[in-house]
Amino acid sequence: MDLYKDLLNYPDECLDNRKIHKTLIYENGDLKTRDKKIIEQNIELITWKYAFTKEDLNIPFYVDEIREYLEVEIVEIQLRKKQKIKRIADILFRTMPHPSLLFFRYKNEVNIYAAHVKKHGSDYSIFTYEEEMIKTGWINFNQINKKTEKLMNDLKLENLNNMNFYTLYNDVYNALINYRSYILKNEKTGTFIDEKKKILKEIDEIENNIKELKTQIKKDINFNEVVELNIQINEYEKEKVELINRL
Repeated sequence: MDLYKDLLNYPDECLDNRKIHKTLIYENGDLKTRDKKIIEQNIELITWKYAFTKEDLNIPFYVDEIREYLEVEIVEIQLRKKQKIKRIADILFRTMPHPSLLFFRYKNEVNIYAAHVKKHGSDYSIFTYEEEMIKTGWINFNQINKKTEKLMNDLKLENLNNMNFYTLYNDVYNALINYRSYILKNEKTGTFIDEKKKILKEIDEIENNIKELKTQIKKDINFNEVVELNIQINEYEKEKVELINRL
């Protein structure tokens, strides 16, 4: 099954399929040795899969004082292992010349990332985040369920607002927010999208805190410290459940 053709129905005229060399990422991102190592160790291949352009789709540009949405890129990252994905996504979003939808692939799974970026000061070549990165989490696209089916349907071009490339990308971004909320709560929710963004950001922070505490537990520490860390983890888990109930 082809993810892009069979599930997302992306048009052939937008197919690019060019390899993005890692050296280009290193140079454009002005990466330090640590980040170069992350790219080298965790990524097998980066491919520019599709380019949604005005010429092919007749969708207008969007440019204002802080944003430049001239097209939307679909970038596929074939992973060697499921590590450092958020850091890799951050590097790519800051490096790509256009708003991008990142498809991280590992075997039969995909994890989709989106992020609104804006120019830094008066320089359109330097980007910073306007909105938090959003991700779907890992999806096995060979085992499609109704939640995944809805996401793929929401991401099809014909179901996105094509008034301009900003509205189109914003619909993509919101589709990922709605999907993640649906997955966490296990039901569709009527909560406003801005509230969902805030809640998901808090959940991400809690999950990062839990991950850090679990890492500490694996280290050589005494029994009392392990007990205290587990208490903290349980408190965070309770907070997470409360936040999910608000979605």
